[in-house]
Amino acid sequence: LRAAAEQDFFTRIYLDSSKNNHGSFAAQLKEHAGRIHAAGKQAYLALPAVFRTRTVQFYQEQWKRICGSGIDGFLVRTQDELGFLEQMQYARESCVTDHGLYTYSNYTKRCYQRAGWRYDTVPLELNKKELRERENTDSELIIYGHLPLMTSAQCIQKTFGRCGKAAGSAVCYLKDRYAKEFPVRNVCSECYNTVYNPQPLSLIQLAEDIRKLHPASFRLWFTTEQEETVRLVLKNTKQAFLEHRQPDLSAVADAYTNGHYKRGAL
Repeated sequence: LRAAAEQDFFTRIYLDSSKNNHGSFAAQLKEHAGRIHAAGKQAYLALPAVFRTRTVQFYQEQWKRICGSGIDGFLVRTQDELGFLEQMQYARESCVTDHGLYTYSNYTKRCYQRAGWRYDTVPLELNKKELRERENTDSELIIYGHLPLMTSAQCIQKTFGRCGKAAGSAVCYLKDRYAKEFPVRNVCSECYNTVYNPQPLSLIQLAEDIRKLHPASFRLWFTTEQEETVRLVLKNTKQAFLEHRQPDLSAVADAYTNGHYKRGAL
């Protein structure tokens, strides 16, 4: 958050709900939103990737305090959360639906918009040909991040008998037969795990190409990065998109993936 707040070339910061523990959730949210506003940016709360009944109950109990924390809107990740926000009569124009709420086609995109959900995130599975045929107005395009490979209710820490019912979230690693380590974030407050690709997605180096897709905005998705890595990614993004210079991402990671941008999902 400190590294991101230093930059002046973007307008919004998403706060992941998993970083706040339930005991002081609204207080932490208010503190972080205040820091973001002091930097002249919007503060949005990214809701959990899993929204169980007990999570609904928590958000209902904390709703007034959450809304009073100073956040400007929500990143909505599941259909359950759409229903919850409708029940709470929250302004839909202050929400962005995430990539998991699929808007593959222009038809599905318009269906969400007719229901009042105007802003969305470009699905990760579409290739550049499909993206060119899609209406990307009012859409965010993720151009950097360790993408999630799996979200699971089976806790890795608990499997190994190490569950301490921590209040916040922690990161551990799974190693495959090729000795590749996959970051796993344990979201203990909601009791689920997200397994991330060890190679980050990067479309930053393709800035001139993806600019032609005309999205409403671009998103950088930070999950397990250290502060200095965040600064390097932001520096390269500024070089590519504002200064029209070829970025040097070698200091950030040894290898990158273009996701489905060049090959698609099928």
